Amino acid sequence: MGTSVGVDRGDGDRQIERRRHTRQSVSLHLREIRPYSRVLACHSLGVGGLFCPVSEPIPVGRLLVLEIDLENGIQPFVAPAWVVRNGAGDRAGTGVGLKFMVPQTQIGEYLNG
Repeated sequence: MGTSVGVDRGDGDRQIERRRHTRQSVSLHLREIRPYSRVLACHSLGVGGLFCPVSEPIPVGRLLVLEIDLENGIQPFVAPAWVVRNGAGDRAGTGVGLKFMVPQTQIGEYLNG
């Protein structure tokens, strides 16, 4: 079910990340609709969360409400997500790791379909 991935944080120290759901590399743009209105790029996506590179950090613990368009012909959906990690990640550089409040099964169907 879950995965363990060795991640190099850039300082030579490898850490193990444990995720309940696997993630895949993607290139999508999401729209944050709360608390701010901005577009975020998404480089890593899974049923349980995602990674977005950002130029300015977003505080850990902040709740973001995202509008996600999987660009698959199905209507975009809204998903709240917590910022759980700030810093380096997923070979995409500096950004934020977001965990959905509720796993988004439609993302699994999109990634597996």
